[in-house]
Amino acid sequence: RRRSPAADAATPSASSDPMFKTLEFARSLRTIRDYFNLIDKCGEGAFSAVFRARPLTGGDRCLAVKVISQCCDLQRTCTEILLLKALKGSPNVISLVSAVREAETVLLVMDYVEHRPFVEFYRQLQPDQVQHYMRCLLDALSRVHSMGVVHRDVKPSNALYNPATGQFALADFGLAHLVQQQPQRPRPAARPAAVGSAAVFPSNKSAAASCRCASGLVCGPCLSKRPIRAPRGGTNGYRPPEVLLQADSQDCRVDTWAAGCILAAFLSGRQPFLWCRSDTECLYLLCCLFGLNSMRSAAAAVGRELRVLPVASETLPEAEFPCRRDRLSSVCRLIRGTEAGSSDGPSSSVFDLLSGLLQADPAKRLTAADALKHPYFASAKR
Repeated sequence: RRRSPAADAATPSASSDPMFKTLEFARSLRTIRDYFNLIDKCGEGAFSAVFRARPLTGGDRCLAVKVISQCCDLQRTCTEILLLKALKGSPNVISLVSAVREAETVLLVMDYVEHRPFVEFYRQLQPDQVQHYMRCLLDALSRVHSMGVVHRDVKPSNALYNPATGQFALADFGLAHLVQQQPQRPRPAARPAAVGSAAVFPSNKSAAASCRCASGLVCGPCLSKRPIRAPRGGTNGYRPPEVLLQADSQDCRVDTWAAGCILAAFLSGRQPFLWCRSDTECLYLLCCLFGLNSMRSAAAAVGRELRVLPVASETLPEAEFPCRRDRLSSVCRLIRGTEAGSSDGPSSSVFDLLSGLLQADPAKRLTAADALKHPYFASAKR
């Protein structure tokens, strides 16, 4: 529902005020003043903030109110609302109560899930708790994917978990979309390559990164290349190779890769498991982890070519490791400081699951539904 124009006019602007993420701003919104008692802020994103609240009508029900600035793409916000409405009642998925548009903000009211920050518990969970967490996460993704929806921002801060109760909820569908509605932008026609002395042009800011010499010049063919335009949602350390390579074809398995990254954090004791500041740095880490040939094959599978400068290739393992499961197990144990074969270490079945989730080629990667059938979950408590 939408408030009246008179109420909108009396509300301060979120687009022009960087303080819109504060409690003071949220409490100034008429809808919140009339219906909610805000307790504190429990999270924020680039264009939103989430507050814990109770209804003024009384009762013990605790709610989460997400205040979204309309600096954010309105179509994205509408998509988030529609997807949450469609998913309402799904186990392990955050539940939408209502949505209100007021002035230059949109308020999403959801059930509040008591949880703890991932960094506070991921090193301390017992194996059966890790198993329960991963089962809940993959169950939520399986339900979301069955509706043709890809989340696109699976990460620990969006997977709300309470270790004391085992309660779990997948949250923040701000980047989600229907797979069949994945934006496919037409590429502009390539500019004809220049010839002769005009084949080299002065470098500009956008082309500077492509220059491999000290002349500050970029050749005409390079400047005439078609720009790659593909979905690039997600967070550093959780993007799969097809997103890093900006492949045109991306589906729900971008989410199961991110789930694998979370499982790797549990097993290695390092969060994030793939710590990187850029897509290029992440690709380099993946080449170190799986071997250069493996990543070249994965790139070819999604219609891309992975090229590595000679100075970098000298430091990378060329051949693919014969057993991905053993490779991941040895890396995780090395980071955590657990000896191979130790009775205190994770079971081999969990590393087999991890290998299936962290397949660089999306066609070989486990779906959420298939992952739930893995022997690792055979003894999981429902």
